[in-house]
Amino acid sequence: MNFKNIKKSEYKGYYNEVVNQVIRPDRSKYSLNDLWNEITIGKTRVIRTPVEIKNERGLTLQCSYYRPKGSESTPLPTVIYCHGNQGNQSNAKEAVSLLLPSKVCVFGFDFSGCGLSEGEYISLGWFEKDDIKAVVKYLRSQEKQCSTIGLWGRSMGASSSIMYIVEDPSIAGLVLDSSFSDLKVLCNELIAMSGMKIPKLIVSAALKVIKKSIKKRAKFDINKVKPIDYMKSCFVPVLFAHAEQDNFINMSHSQNLYKAYQGDKNLITFDGDHNTQRPSFFRDSVSIFFKNTLNARSWDEEKDEQEDDELIQSLKTNTDLLENLNNNNNNNNQFTGYGGYGQFGGYDDDNDPELMQALLESMKDVKINQNQNQNQNQNQTENQTENQTENEKKTINNQVNLEDEMDEELRKVLELSKIEK
Repeated sequence: MNFKNIKKSEYKGYYNEVVNQVIRPDRSKYSLNDLWNEITIGKTRVIRTPVEIKNERGLTLQCSYYRPKGSESTPLPTVIYCHGNQGNQSNAKEAVSLLLPSKVCVFGFDFSGCGLSEGEYISLGWFEKDDIKAVVKYLRSQEKQCSTIGLWGRSMGASSSIMYIVEDPSIAGLVLDSSFSDLKVLCNELIAMSGMKIPKLIVSAALKVIKKSIKKRAKFDINKVKPIDYMKSCFVPVLFAHAEQDNFINMSHSQNLYKAYQGDKNLITFDGDHNTQRPSFFRDSVSIFFKNTLNARSWDEEKDEQEDDELIQSLKTNTDLLENLNNNNNNNNQFTGYGGYGQFGGYDDDNDPELMQALLESMKDVKINQNQNQNQNQNQTENQTENQTENEKKTINNQVNLEDEMDEELRKVLELSKIEK
């Protein structure tokens, strides 16, 4: 479309479209019935706890805390899911299905101005970072429920997460899907995508008008929403991700953020656009990333660890029991009438002859090992004695040889003295 041929009303329409894309896109609506109140995922029974939180501006945020059923008094790692500019907390179900089987809780919420939360406008990160701050503050007040915290952000939620962690480096890890690097640059790109062939000077003037309008309506400056400026102050482990055909936020935004980031980082790209479903290998990468950064353990891993602990304890108990029986046997030279075994269960040879036979067989191995050790020690002692005796013989022989040599020298001297006389 040629800029010279468009009418003033058309230009104003494009201008309002850009402004609304920034601060007032279509508000995503949902019903509470769309949320999972209770669901089984794999071996995990998950329950949702509704939560309301006030942010610093006094706006109420509608939230959901997803946890394994029965874990209310157990501190578990938690990932806060931060949705995009046209999303809401129902988008957190993706994180719930992926992370709860690994015993990682998920906290979903509506940013102010989104979903069922209060607020008229969004700010693509400027005020949203304060919403995240309010959520983190709430979770840290739940000491009996929450341990480490991670953030998973999509689009606006990713940019908001970057701007938040500068003031909270204790966050364990971040997943940043489709973040923009600079809001002013994004606005330029949105104008270019509008189809209007606007000269650069006009674009610059239009941006000033857009900036002024946004500041008047939504109370923030688009020039200050620059996540890339935060990169040099962030060191939390980050997994960046971006769809290669994203025509809303170009993949170059994530690439630039990745290059500027100073902490541990990785970048994943995949086919798709801004809103397409993410591939399974991305989901697997997210699961592994949070498992490592949050030090999470699945139910199966915890069960294996518990079984290992029980086995170790059982072996220790059996070892203590055998040592006790061995001591009694050494004192009495027989198992009948042994003292102290009753404290381990009250068995005796009359009541359980099979147990006694098993113990006797076990003690045979113990005695054999003890005899072998004693024989080894005795052999070592004999070898040491033989070596010591041999060394002493060598020393005596050396002394005898030395004395013989001295006697011979003395004889020669005496002979010489006789000759001289």
